[in-house]
Amino acid sequence: MRIALAVGRWEPIGGSERYALDLAEQLAAAGDELVILSAGGDAPLPPGAEALTYSPLGDFFAAQEDHPDAENVLAALRVDLVLLVSGVAPWVAVQLASVAPLVRFVQDHTFFCPGLNKRRADGTTCDSPAPMACLPRIVDGGCLDLPRGWRGVRRVLGRVREIRRLGSARHLIVASQYMAKELEAVGARSDEITVCPYFTLEEPDPNASLPQDLVNFFGTQAPRPVFLCAARLVPEKGLEFLLESIARVPDCGLIIAGDGPLLEPLKASAEGHGISERVLFTGWVTASSMRAILSHVRASLMPSLWAEPFGIVGIEAMAHARAMIACDVGGVRQWLEPEVTGLLVPPGDIQALVQAIGRLTADPALATQLGQAGQAKVEAEFRAKHHVQILGEVLDRVSS
Repeated sequence: MRIALAVGRWEPIGGSERYALDLAEQLAAAGDELVILSAGGDAPLPPGAEALTYSPLGDFFAAQEDHPDAENVLAALRVDLVLLVSGVAPWVAVQLASVAPLVRFVQDHTFFCPGLNKRRADGTTCDSPAPMACLPRIVDGGCLDLPRGWRGVRRVLGRVREIRRLGSARHLIVASQYMAKELEAVGARSDEITVCPYFTLEEPDPNASLPQDLVNFFGTQAPRPVFLCAARLVPEKGLEFLLESIARVPDCGLIIAGDGPLLEPLKASAEGHGISERVLFTGWVTASSMRAILSHVRASLMPSLWAEPFGIVGIEAMAHARAMIACDVGGVRQWLEPEVTGLLVPPGDIQALVQAIGRLTADPALATQLGQAGQAKVEAEFRAKHHVQILGEVLDRVSS
């Protein structure tokens, strides 16, 4: 099959892009011919793939008048199917659907949420069923990420147009049952949606070596267990909530791997809680360093306060046989089975998170048991072969 894979940028700058790069390798290995449609990027192409620059893919709020030549770029495209894996302006999806049958992978809430992340101003998850219900939030500021005034109105109307153009796609792909229900709530039919969970290529590497600063940190913590949280340092990831919880579990250390606007405030918070010697902020680390960290930590933590559509860091840690502690939000239950592959806590519940971290701190055998069960679940459900099989069945059905 000849497939146009449409993504914002052809480089590993975000979740959609990293997924597209990994997926392209798998599709090419399965024998599909690929045309990579993107706004640009310099990542290597899979063997035999072609690249075509289609500028509107790089701008979620692209105006059609700003891209007058976009349709001409697509005119010469000859493919059996278009697979769109990034959020786009509504008119872009219509243009892509005019080329060949369109399948959309809806990875997050930007498809239908005017605030883009379904978060209220108080940090809790929004349960509004459709964009028009968000209009009062423009006035009262009840949505954390929805602009006030006319910018907010335009954002709401844009999501309404997006939903009305659901029909431009022949089929919708999501990574979790949670996201399937979200799409059904805004009008998509259940028979138009297929749940195709993400996959991980992660494999344990017992020979991965820790950078010296991490060697030193683990040394200063011994014999205390160390936990990991890999996340962008933004409010919705729940890191302040995590630090307060760690402060109440004196016998453990914490590595926070990531960067973002809250880096300095979080360092100050760790200092204020009196735990700065037990918390190491590494920034983003290389893949090899992350594998080394995962081979040494007791468990991985995902304290997100927002409705994570899936939470791929969970299956990445589970692939390394690490137990997971996560907040019960969004699509997390797609991979975390409570008391089997990890521990679930209510979002923002400090006491529950303290208890969960305390359990794995005091009981290494339980952490090992959960980690091994998680690793088995990854092998059974979250490898590339499972993803490509489900996706391939959809693509074959749509293209025929």
